[in-house]
Amino acid sequence: MDAGTLAIMNNALVPAGLIVNLVIWNRDADIPRLLLGAVIMAASLWLNHWWCQRRQVAVS
Repeated sequence: MDAGTLAIMNNALVPAGLIVNLVIWNRDADIPRLLLGAVIMAASLWLNHWWCQRRQVAVS
């Protein structure tokens, strides 16, 4: 696992905690902001994956 993926997944702990809080304790959450954060993290993972593949092709 590269450092970029590790950093992104480390930041995913916060929304995961909010989802657990929402599901188990039925607390209020700002769903649109939670979904926006998930989309941003997914885009970050995709961009990091694309960048790592591009870098490997350039080295080869």
